[in-house]
Amino acid sequence: MTLRRITRVVQFDLAVDLVRKLKTRIAAGELGDLYLVACYQWDEQPPAPSFRTRSWGIFMGMAVHEFDQIRWVSGDAIERAAAERRWVTVEEIINP
Repeated sequence: MTLRRITRVVQFDLAVDLVRKLKTRIAAGELGDLYLVACYQWDEQPPAPSFRTRSWGIFMGMAVHEFDQIRWVSGDAIERAAAERRWVTVEEIINP
């Protein structure tokens, strides 16, 4: 296993642990009522043009996982959803 792969596995494990803790806190009422949940998805770099021509894109290909996660974490159904598409660089996220 490469260092990059190990790093991704560790990052995933940490993220799963954080989401489980968040679910517990929400269920216990520690954070109050949920009125809005915002999810963001991005890749380190835009996908290759050859991938984009045969892919549904990050929203269609990945958003379903966000919806599943929201329902699981909140224990509730999603009433409304909206999306916005925008290309953003990592630099823009780090230094808005």
